[in-house]
Amino acid sequence: MRLIPASCSLLPLLVACTHLAPVRHPGQYVTAKAPPRVWVVQAKSDTVREMTTPRVAGDTLSGIIAGVEQRIPLADVKEVQAVQGAPRRTAALILLPFASYGLYEIVNSALSTPYVNPHSNSGIGSCDCNLDNTCGC
Repeated sequence: MRLIPASCSLLPLLVACTHLAPVRHPGQYVTAKAPPRVWVVQAKSDTVREMTTPRVAGDTLSGIIAGVEQRIPLADVKEVQAVQGAPRRTAALILLPFASYGLYEIVNSALSTPYVNPHSNSGIGSCDCNLDNTCGC
């Protein structure tokens, strides 16, 4: 049955290979990557707010929060999170179908291997053997 391995190969298309993660240097990250949105945690309020079209000018993070243009000094920012690629997860999702198919083939070939009678001259045979390994070949 080739349907199972084929359907497993579509798995990477169904799962996005990104995650929301903290950014180490928010000013540099926003300037270099120009993400469409980030999530900002301010030190004073400890609440997470989504900021669209973020940009940095000097030591200030600017963008739109809840439909209003906001400016936040980088010194007041506790954390900035952004959607980032997940290369290990991507590699795992790409390799998983191949590994699954390989395991499927190994198990399938092991289960379909004919019985080889060690007492037969031809190597493959169907001798009637009893429990004490006495065969009538």
